Amino acid sequence: MRERRSHGVAFFAAFLLLAAAFPSHAAEPLALGRKMDGVFFGDSVLHFEDKSKQLTFDQIKSAEILSKFAPDRQKSLNFGLSDSNHWLYFKVKNNGSAPTSWWLQMEYTLFSNLDVYEAASDGSFAVHTGGNQISIDEHDERSRKNIFRMNTPPGGGEVFVKISPIDAMVMDAHMTAWDEESFDDAVGLENLALGLYYGALLALIFYNLFVLVSVRDLSYLWYILYLSFAALDYFAINGLGFKYWWGNSAYAAREWPLSFYLLAYTFAFMFARSFLEIKKNLGRMDGVIRACAIISGLLALISLTDLSFHFVATIAYPATIVYAPLLIYVGVRSLGAGVRQARYFAAAWIVFLIGMPVYILKDLGFLPNSWFSVYSVQIGTLLDAVLLSLALADRINILRGEKEKAEALARDALVKSMNVLEAMVAERTRKLSESEARLKGLSDSTFEAIVVHENGIILDANRAAEQMIGFSKEELIGKNAIKLFIAPESEELSRKIIASGSEEVFEISGLKRGGEKIHAETRGRNIDFGGRPARVVALRDVTARKNAESALKAAKEAAERATRLKDTFVSIVTHDLRSPVGGIKMSLQILMADKSLGEKNRSHLSMLVDSCKGLLEMVDRLLEISRMQRGNVRPVKKKIPARLVIDRAVERLRPVAEKKGVSMRNDVPEGLLLLTDADLLLECVANLAANAIKFTEKGGEVSFFNPDGKQGVLCVRDNGVGISPDILPDIFKMEVKTTTVGTDGETGTGIGLPYCNEVMAALGGSIRAESEPGKGSSFYLEIPEWSRN
Repeated sequence: MRERRSHGVAFFAAFLLLAAAFPSHAAEPLALGRKMDGVFFGDSVLHFEDKSKQLTFDQIKSAEILSKFAPDRQKSLNFGLSDSNHWLYFKVKNNGSAPTSWWLQMEYTLFSNLDVYEAASDGSFAVHTGGNQISIDEHDERSRKNIFRMNTPPGGGEVFVKISPIDAMVMDAHMTAWDEESFDDAVGLENLALGLYYGALLALIFYNLFVLVSVRDLSYLWYILYLSFAALDYFAINGLGFKYWWGNSAYAAREWPLSFYLLAYTFAFMFARSFLEIKKNLGRMDGVIRACAIISGLLALISLTDLSFHFVATIAYPATIVYAPLLIYVGVRSLGAGVRQARYFAAAWIVFLIGMPVYILKDLGFLPNSWFSVYSVQIGTLLDAVLLSLALADRINILRGEKEKAEALARDALVKSMNVLEAMVAERTRKLSESEARLKGLSDSTFEAIVVHENGIILDANRAAEQMIGFSKEELIGKNAIKLFIAPESEELSRKIIASGSEEVFEISGLKRGGEKIHAETRGRNIDFGGRPARVVALRDVTARKNAESALKAAKEAAERATRLKDTFVSIVTHDLRSPVGGIKMSLQILMADKSLGEKNRSHLSMLVDSCKGLLEMVDRLLEISRMQRGNVRPVKKKIPARLVIDRAVERLRPVAEKKGVSMRNDVPEGLLLLTDADLLLECVANLAANAIKFTEKGGEVSFFNPDGKQGVLCVRDNGVGISPDILPDIFKMEVKTTTVGTDGETGTGIGLPYCNEVMAALGGSIRAESEPGKGSSFYLEIPEWSRN
């Protein structure tokens, strides 16, 4: 009886020892299958946090420590921000009769050090290394993510994963299992998506770089720098930097991503200062934005030193939390201050901020690891960049007139076209080295003509080239392109381009089959074509555009000749009219002196004299307008008090106003100085005042003032009959007759307001009118040079 009891105790003790050798929480093993397309096996994984960071692998796999492994409660394998070593353990089940090869992928790309211990059939463990502090040459595969080629023996095995951070970092241990075919397909799709994403960012960068060269606006420079460093930051976060750039530099992998992040914000603040003109529109807020830019720049420089990454990150990340909300606040404040382009700016940063909480909650382990949560901030950045680019375009539209808008649209269209052409040529050039068949498929799909040649001898051409030149592909191959297609005047240029290997855009002339001349834009690049040096050239037919430009130039020259002829004719006619009309006036005045004439005859003579005076006034105005249009009048600009000019006009017209019973009031401030020609300005103001008196009834008022203290603006206002909306748009046009009879039957020549328009143009200013029938009219004179004493 005692012997049986001792055997029972021994069996129970052996059971306890055996149980202690396994984790206290059982988990279903990962079952390998023929099809594993990114299987997430969080339910199969047990986790242990080594806060001491001292435990070795032998200690970890001991029964004592192994029993402390536990499943992740959230099943996401995301343990938030931590500086501890984290160990993961799972079993693998292989029901096959042979070893199964598969991929283990860690989705998070920024781990410092990774060690994967894979049990072999003999009980030993194979060690795989990863992480950005380990040379990429020591990884199982050159990949943007940490991937490990696993080889599980029949029956199965067990795997330990060790995550060793340098400092505190996000512990997103999301793992997936892949078979070979599914893995290759997924990598191809990921590369395509990332290629489209970074292609979009590069398109925005190069587009705005072209605009920067064209308009030389500093805002474009800050925008390009911001977007470039944001792209580099995501290049690092996506693991592409480690794969293609700094895979053998632990320092770059550790320090550069944070530097890119901080520099992106530095240039974002510089862009905000320049684009929104914060110093001008928001005053003291400019100091805050400038301080944020300086702090970010200094932290970026410090992050490149050997100073503790943990120390820098502890300061940098909390500081930048407020950056995006601050930029939104600045955009909204600017919009409230009347800065129209701020609407796109504020919208851009709001869109960016929407994606930020999703990404942060994913990093902290509150949201699962999904395509949207991983790339939410990058999507927000792309939308942010697009909206900021729209904001820049909107700003250009605001600052320029209609003519400049049309030019900007044409330039933008040209930029987009050139970017498309460059991208297509670059894409086809890269593909040439891989396969001639792929080149043929790509080149045949484009609308631009593409020709591959060696020193001018055609090697290949696409369908568009056949259509442009008029020869079939078979007829083109082996022929000299210069002799076959290039026009004589472009032969020398074509030879120079081929000899230099230039990649710039050139315009050449060519001859189609049959002798028809065409014009084309061409751009080429030297490539390797089937193992031999060659050159691929893209041609775009611009014949229609060139013909349109020539027609436009001819029409412009004809219009200018007609204008000069008209001005000469008006000058001659008005000059020759002045002497006869003056003689008639003098004769009439002599007749009026004859006292023997009756009152009725003297009245008729008086009317004739007044008509002659009006005719002489019209002739003088026409002569003056002609001189101005021909550039014979040169204003003598001096600094003058605006009120003094108005006083002179009031004195000149006081008798006319008093006779009609109209009062005049000068409210122009004493301290307003204008840099202009006093005599010409006086003529314009006096003419406007005379018109105002003419159309104001007895008891009315004509006033002169500086409206709302606006810069360099004078206003002549009356409370007379006003101007009909039908003729208001044409009152300054010489060719449209808009004259009407005054309130007392006064008549006019109809050229007074066109004369004022020419005077203001000669002074470098402008004139505009506002009127409401029955309530009066206001004429605004805008003079560019001004000063308030």
